[in-house]
Amino acid sequence: MKCSIHLLHSRPRWSMFCFALSIVTSVFMAKDASAAYTVYGLADVSAGGNGEKVEDFYVPQTAIADGVVVHGAQMDSAIGMYKANLATGIIGTYISGFSASDWTAGGRARASFSENLSLEFPAGYYDTDQYVEVEGQLTGTLSASGCDLYNRCSSASVSYSFWLGTHAGNDYFSGNPSVSSGDAGFTINTKFKLRALIVRAGTTFSTPTELGVAVSADLSGNATAITQEGLDFANALHDFYQSGRLLAVHVPPGVTWTSESGVFLSRVPKALPWIPLLLLDD
Repeated sequence: MKCSIHLLHSRPRWSMFCFALSIVTSVFMAKDASAAYTVYGLADVSAGGNGEKVEDFYVPQTAIADGVVVHGAQMDSAIGMYKANLATGIIGTYISGFSASDWTAGGRARASFSENLSLEFPAGYYDTDQYVEVEGQLTGTLSASGCDLYNRCSSASVSYSFWLGTHAGNDYFSGNPSVSSGDAGFTINTKFKLRALIVRAGTTFSTPTELGVAVSADLSGNATAITQEGLDFANALHDFYQSGRLLAVHVPPGVTWTSESGVFLSRVPKALPWIPLLLLDD
């Protein structure tokens, strides 16, 4: 496990932030290197001509979290963070950019995970279609302000996709909203439900039968602040760090399920109201 908070002109609180992330991540590391479940994270930001990137590739872990901070000339700054956790069902991304110069400030971030579930159906005749369901919630906000003299303007975007699939069907919840300077901004706080057919009516199992289900969640975005020296400051924000979460798996009566990682949704926290993440200067 690595923690790669890269700092230029860093402040002490970010060292503590990195240390805390290291502890949280190490607690939930998976032991099995052959497992097919995966998590992924990326944060890539720049400001004032300086840039930093940190990335966790698709690996058989159960949780990751990391971030990067960059400071440039004339107070320019950018922050990028990500997290993904199979036990809590949470993925989150955060990018912010502040520019007071001719340089753009901001970047991109991504977080995702995938998991395989095994549902055991008792032996017997099924006279109706059988479904598996997954509940989830998505919260976050986008905002942007500032333009240069060439009408290039600050912007922020998000792309999200939650997917549930079986051999018999699939369902998904997705979107890709964006905002530019002058827009009112974008905020989402919604619950969703994925529902997929897994056993068709008229099916008979002579013995208990296991059937596979695939679940994935992917969240990514960009935020870029654009202005020009001598003009107003520019800001861009993609705040989905408290964001996507899967809350529960629902199966037919008498059916049980397990996950390949062994931890999926084992530590789902009680849903809380969404509060925007604020990072303040000293």
